[in-house]
Amino acid sequence: LGQVLGHMEALAKIPTDNVPEVHPPDHPVLRKDVPSPSLSVEAALSNAPAKANDLIVVPKIVE
Repeated sequence: LGQVLGHMEALAKIPTDNVPEVHPPDHPVLRKDVPSPSLSVEAALSNAPAKANDLIVVPKIVE
């Protein structure tokens, strides 16, 4: 706990007078959820290094 408080004291000594305050936006910044055309299966798989049955094959990572 002492180390954490020491770090907090060090942070409190940093001059922040000229740093502007940051506020979250008042409005949503995400785009509207509007359907749009997507890639065909062939286009999506065109650059896949390995594929089978219209799926991308990846190496097994969990035993």
